[in-house]
Order: sequence, then C-alpha cells, then structure tokens
Amino acid sequence: MTWLEALAGIEDLEDAPFDAKLVSRLEQQAVGKLPRPIRFSTPTFKEYTSTELSGCNKNSFPAFSITAGACGLNCDHCQKKILEPMIPATKPAILDQKVRQLIETQGLNGFLLSGGSNKKNEISYGRYLPVVEQLKIDYPDLKIAIHSALLDEKRAKDMESAGVDTVMMDVIGAQQTINEVYKLDRPVADFESTLAAL
Repeated sequence: MTWLEALAGIEDLEDAPFDAKLVSRLEQQAVGKLPRPIRFSTPTFKEYTSTELSGCNKNSFPAFSITAGACGLNCDHCQKKILEPMIPATKPAILDQKVRQLIETQGLNGFLLSGGSNKKNEISYGRYLPVVEQLKIDYPDLKIAIHSALLDEKRAKDMESAGVDTVMMDVIGAQQTINEVYKLDRPVADFESTLAAL
C-alpha cells in the first residue's frame, strides 16, 4: 500500500487535499530508512482522541505554570483561562518535585513550562532553567517545551543551554491585534525579533 493510499483510508483526512507528487517523493526518500515511533503529546488543558488514536494519559505531558493563575496582561486572547488547569509550580523546587513524582508514578514523557506574562508579555524563567537542566541530565529522554512569550537572544540561548526541546510562542503580525486583543504596547518587530532569537 502506498502512502497516498494509506492517507486516503483515514476517515478524518478524507477531505484533506494532498500533493500526490510530494507524498510520493517523501515515500521514496523513506525507503531503506528505519521506521521511528511517533509520539504525540498534548498539554493538560486539551485532550484529544480519534477513531484511530486513543487519548493519552492526562499526566503524560502536563502543563506547569510558574505563576499559577496570575497574568499581568490578562488579554482577551485567553483571559487567564489557559492557566487555570495548569499545575502550579510557583517555585523551582515545586517544579522539580512534581516532575520527578509524575515520572515515577504516572509515566511522564515530558511537560510544558508556561505561566502568565508581565505587562510587557515576558515570562521570567531564569530561576527555573537550572531545574530544567538537571531534569534533562537525570532523564535524557524527557521532552521539555516552554511557552516563551517575548524574549531576547540571551534568554533564548539560556533555554537552549538548559536543554529545552521545544519553544512555543504566540506569533502576532498585526499591530491592531497586539494593541486591542493583547492590550500590549509593543511593536510587531518585537515578535519578529523573538522569532529570530529562537
């Protein structure tokens, strides 16, 4: 069975258009390469399941908030609601203890480190990065994602040095959205420079 035929057999993708030449080229490039398992994880504020995939253990990839439910922006984008289901980790030691406990008891695969931002849409992770680094040393397969907010090149390099695997950010390219939805007084250029740093 070709990859295109396999894709056509997935009911949830029946209306999705696929470039047949691209799929065929990717399939040819995969010939002779060892198959690798794919693991999908979702933060705890959203669970997914489909006819082909069952939902994962809620604690396999939880989200931690370093500010608990607090956020200086309180923008119209989420109104702090995304923070509510996150596990509070208001001190680095709390993050370390909870992550280790979930690894031992719940089969934790990784986690999202997030938090509410200040009024400049920045989140201060500095004191948490030594914990992240030690967790990566102790558990090399642990996947760590961070919701960065806006940052500079130094903070991006600090995250990389600590072993962060993935950085997520809200990319906004319209000044009106920044001002009216995020209630933020920063230019589009600050989002561009964050992307460049990452």
